[in-house]
Amino acid sequence: MFSYAKNKKKQVYYFRLDLCETDSLVKKLEADGFKVSNAID
Repeated sequence: MFSYAKNKKKQVYYFRLDLCETDSLVKKLEADGFKVSNAID
């Protein structure tokens, strides 16, 4: 987890998962208000 230098309220989370379909996970995260910058299947 990293905070943005200019805005301490924003944080970046990195997840590493086993091989899986990420489409449904991305949709759920975005529905909960998170911004997903990159997801690789």
